[in-house]
Amino acid sequence: MALKMLDDEPTKEEIKVLDLVPDVLGVKELDTDLYIADQFWKAQRARGTFGGQIIGQALMSASRTVADNLNLHSIHSYFLRPGDPNSPVIYKVSRTRDGGSFSSRSISAIQKGRPILTLQASFHNEAAEKTNIFDYQVAMPKVAHHSQLSSVHEYLALLLSSFENDSNRAEKVRNFMKYLPMDIKPLDVEVYMGNKSNSTKNITSWFKVRNPIGDNQNEHRAAASYISDWSLLYSSTVHQSKAPVSMMVSLDHSIWFHRPFRIDEWVLYEAVCDNMANSRSLCQGRIWTESGELVATVMQEGLVRGKL
Repeated sequence: MALKMLDDEPTKEEIKVLDLVPDVLGVKELDTDLYIADQFWKAQRARGTFGGQIIGQALMSASRTVADNLNLHSIHSYFLRPGDPNSPVIYKVSRTRDGGSFSSRSISAIQKGRPILTLQASFHNEAAEKTNIFDYQVAMPKVAHHSQLSSVHEYLALLLSSFENDSNRAEKVRNFMKYLPMDIKPLDVEVYMGNKSNSTKNITSWFKVRNPIGDNQNEHRAAASYISDWSLLYSSTVHQSKAPVSMMVSLDHSIWFHRPFRIDEWVLYEAVCDNMANSRSLCQGRIWTESGELVATVMQEGLVRGKL
């Protein structure tokens, strides 16, 4: 099977911004409850395939096995091994339970005969909950509107212009720009790109998928799962002034979806590190819509080792 890595040099006919759905998170059905993906992105200096992409593809697979009236409301996953971006991944879905209001799925992402991710997903018939007596949420922080902020794409464009005499670095930036499937507007782009120290103790950014997605909530939530892994663990770097980081990898990832939303419209993502001990960092993320609705809560533990 011919594979195409998302950070490969594209041919002329491939020079386009890939859609997050269906290109980056796309899966193909092999058999009943069995799916495959063969297109992956690997960040520079990363040990393997981007974990958010594996989670998103697993959720795209699982959502195909549930009724149309069920929306993903929570996931709990473990990263077991680094993914190889040069090999396909098979997603095996087990139909754990189908009840009146909830359905549960167990998904295993398998590569070269070994699992690289296990994931539990639960789906809820939210429309059947006709009475919403209890409604509470944490308020969205007061931050600058996305229209007032510079984007990562704009930052990279300026960076690219400074690499006129360094074709290798320029090509890496150019390819990253072509295959960044969402718009990102951090509150401080210099902090976000690691060029300035962070005094706020969190990483907060506006996100939006670059190309429109349909009305399927599970696709929006799979896309949000991809985005949720983008900067979460890096929020722990604001507490790592004692030594440079020698290793940073995700161990697990959980998400709870609270309300319907569209990821092709601007959302605010706040990531903060709650604890660091024994080389493990626990980070929390919250996602709000532009109107201030809390739509998702994220938790992730990662292995963060320093160099003495």
